[in-house]
Amino acid sequence: MESVIPEPTLEEAEASVLRAVKELQRVGITAVTDFEGVKAFRVFQSLLSKGSLGLRVSMMFPAEEVDAMVRLGIQSGFGDEKLRVAGVKIFADGALGSGTAAMLEPYEDDRENSGVMCYSGAELDNLVCRAAANGLRVAVHCIGDRANRVLLDVFEANLNAAGSGKRLRHRVEHAQHLTEEDVERFGKLVVASVQPTHIALDVDTMRRRLGRRGRWAYPFRALLDSGAVLAFGSDAPVERFNPFLGVYTAVTRRRGRGEESWHPEECITVEEAVRAYTTSGAYASCEENQRGTVSRGRLADIIVLSKNIFEIPLTRSWRWT
Repeated sequence: MESVIPEPTLEEAEASVLRAVKELQRVGITAVTDFEGVKAFRVFQSLLSKGSLGLRVSMMFPAEEVDAMVRLGIQSGFGDEKLRVAGVKIFADGALGSGTAAMLEPYEDDRENSGVMCYSGAELDNLVCRAAANGLRVAVHCIGDRANRVLLDVFEANLNAAGSGKRLRHRVEHAQHLTEEDVERFGKLVVASVQPTHIALDVDTMRRRLGRRGRWAYPFRALLDSGAVLAFGSDAPVERFNPFLGVYTAVTRRRGRGEESWHPEECITVEEAVRAYTTSGAYASCEENQRGTVSRGRLADIIVLSKNIFEIPLTRSWRWT
C-alpha cells in the first residue's frame, strides 16, 4: 500500500486531522490516545503550534521506536495537557477474525490453529521491561487468552516487583478473551483498556471460533469485580468512535433491539460505563489530577447532552449519528 499511495503532505494531513477532530468533538470527545506514531505526532505538533489542534492527545509510539526514545531520554508524561507522550504500543498477537489471536486451545472451527504470538515470552519480557526501566508506559495489544496470560506473567514477574507497574500504569489493549483465573490478576497488575463496541462486531465470530470459551470474552463485570481499572475506548477506525454507542453496548451487550445479550452476566451499569470513559480513562493516562471529573482544579472539558443517558430506557436501541 505505502509503495503505491503517495505520502500526504503536511498540509493534507493537517486538513484530514482537523476534519476528524470536528467529528470527535461532535460526539463529545475531548481527549484521545493515539497510536499512529511519528508521522501523526508531527501533524499534532504543527496544529498545536498554530493553536488549532482542538483535542487533547496522548501519543503512543510503536515498539520499533523504543531504542530511539531511550537514547533521547523521552519518558511517559513528557509534554503538557494538550499534547504529551503516553508511551509505547506493542503487539503481542493478532486478531480473532483472522485466526491469529493467540489462544490457549485451538479454534473450534480450525483445530490445527491456536493463533500467533508476535514475540516469544522472553522477547516480550525484554521489550516491556526495557521500556519500563526507562520510564515508558507500555500498552500491549492482547486479543487471545494465551497472549493475555503471557503478558500478565511478564508483569507479575517483573514490573510490579519494581514498582513500575503502579507508577507507569501499564495497560493491556483489548484484553478480549481471558480465562477465569486470569481475570482475577488484572486488578493487581494492569489497566484493562477495552473497547465495548467490539462485542457487537465479534458476536458471530466468537460463537463460531470459540464456542463455550466465549463465556470469558469481554468480561467487563468480572474485571470490575476483580478490582481492575476498566478504561473504555473505541479502536477507531476499526470501530465507530461514538462513546454513547460504547456505553449502550457495554450495558446491554447486544447490537440492537430484539437481540439477545451476549452473556448478560457481564453487563455493567450506565454509571460504570460512563466512569470507564471519563475518570478511568484519565487514570489510565496518569492524568486524573487534571481531567476526568467535574471538580475544582480539573480541566473544564464539559459537554451538554439533549437527554439524560441515565434515564433513557435500555429496552430500545439508542439513536447514533
